[in-house]
Amino acid sequence: MSPTIRPDGRTRARAMLQQHLSEPQWWIGAVLVLGFFLVMWRYAKRPRHAPLDWDYCYDFVCEPAGAANPELARSFAAMLEDAAKAMGKAKGEAYLLRLAVMNRGGLSISAGDHLRPLTVAFPAGARMIDARYVEHFGPAPDTPPGVSVHERGFEVAPFDLPVNCALVFQAIVIGADRPSVVDGGIQGQPAIGTLGS
Repeated sequence: MSPTIRPDGRTRARAMLQQHLSEPQWWIGAVLVLGFFLVMWRYAKRPRHAPLDWDYCYDFVCEPAGAANPELARSFAAMLEDAAKAMGKAKGEAYLLRLAVMNRGGLSISAGDHLRPLTVAFPAGARMIDARYVEHFGPAPDTPPGVSVHERGFEVAPFDLPVNCALVFQAIVIGADRPSVVDGGIQGQPAIGTLGS
């Protein structure tokens, strides 16, 4: 009588797997489980980032007054008329700056939240002609922000900025095609950011 050889664990597992794979119920179950996971993956809600409490930021466009986009030039018509005398005496090319300051966060910014006034400065050699608050997009602030013009820039006194609101300032400057500094800060965000950063 010859001794019987007992199958090892791998041989037994292989035999069981072949037996189960030959049964159609196993295939139907595997397809249903795979389909369930594919449907769940396809329709699952993607995680979204919660908005920041504050997202205090700015963006600007600055073009030469003589070659400005017609829509931009139209928005400056009243300012250009008022500044014509001062611009006539100035040496250098005039530029039109349109600056938007926004709050894309989840909480409104009040005047008391500002750490310092919003300051826009141009490089040495530039000369500020005029700067004004001109309009807003989104909820209106309770009071329009005050603007004070300096030789090479302007400063905006602390102001209210509701959620999803943009305040637009316009300036005419001689000899600089962009600001060298846009500075401001609020509680929780010590430095104003640029849009998209």
